Amino acid sequence: MSALPDVRRHRHPEILDLFLTTPTANGNDFGGNWQASWVDNGTPGMANSSAFGCNNPAACNFNPNAILGNEAECEFDSCYGCTYVSSNNFDANATIDDGSCEFTLDNPCPADLNGDGSVSTADLLEFLVDFGNPC
Repeated sequence: MSALPDVRRHRHPEILDLFLTTPTANGNDFGGNWQASWVDNGTPGMANSSAFGCNNPAACNFNPNAILGNEAECEFDSCYGCTYVSSNNFDANATIDDGSCEFTLDNPCPADLNGDGSVSTADLLEFLVDFGNPC
């Protein structure tokens, strides 16, 4: 027999009535997903069931177990940020780097190897003297 007798054992007999009066469909309407709403003893039709959630892999709250995805539940901001630990604005909660990292350079002119305040042939010669040496 179908799952209908099982529905009757739950505290929500109105679910059965609604199911019997709503055409079955494949979307998120009631008749199309009433069985999935009972996953993990979830409240019928509510998002606390593991069958519901964001099933967009690009979203911060992606739920790989969501069978009945709802794009409106997807959130795309909280997981983006600076992921480089050595940056000034490192975000420990960020899992996707968004290119916003800021760094403070100890030397504002890193190509000025001899420290004379300008990048010149003297810097190139200093570089070539050490070129190939192990660090």
